[in-house]
Amino acid sequence: SSGINAECPLRPGFVCLVVLAAGGDVKVISFASEHGPEPCTRTCYGTSEGSSEKEWKHIEGGSALDIDISECDFRTAPIIIAKTITTDLIIPTKDYQDTLYHVTSTGFQYRMYGVVSSYAQILKYNVHWSATGFTC
Repeated sequence: SSGINAECPLRPGFVCLVVLAAGGDVKVISFASEHGPEPCTRTCYGTSEGSSEKEWKHIEGGSALDIDISECDFRTAPIIIAKTITTDLIIPTKDYQDTLYHVTSTGFQYRMYGVVSSYAQILKYNVHWSATGFTC
């Protein structure tokens, strides 16, 4: 089922569409590690915007942001999809590459190569992510 919340806490002045999924609507076809039964499947979403995860670190050739997903209560490392979101219209294309590093049941590091940490910090780069894994 779905519903509309007229007061969007993520973007004041906008309307949020909220989709509620019933248990068992997620089916994981391929998973690299040991996992539990299908009723234990969970999909968790988040963003670094509005959280304490705003401190971009300098790494060789780019920048990195540690993302905490411990509230998802995964038992093993989940499948994660993540992308950088920025309000800047200039998106780096030359030598830009992003990747996930050190994915665990409680967190991961999002790495951007070709973007220095000061640039990511000043332009308020955010990471939007989704993770699907098992809770039992």
